[in-house]
Amino acid sequence: MELKTVRTCISDQIWETLAPLIKEAKHSAAGQPATQQEREFIEGLLWLARTGSPWRDLPPELGRWHSVYMRYRRWESRGGWRRL
Repeated sequence: MELKTVRTCISDQIWETLAPLIKEAKHSAAGQPATQQEREFIEGLLWLARTGSPWRDLPPELGRWHSVYMRYRRWESRGGWRRL
């Protein structure tokens, strides 16, 4: 199966500004390291917000939908989005 290219929103310049803020807003570095990079995680969330699609329709290039959903919920429950 060939993966298609997904249009992304975050330029390198924006990511340079955003990355330190995300690192600071994270609750903890404890636990198993994520298999998905922070940038890909945020891109996945932006894709969902932009398209209005359900979680299960997240393109595989942006991560497994359930992993992205659970990571989003963990950030929400720990106040990461408020800190960001």
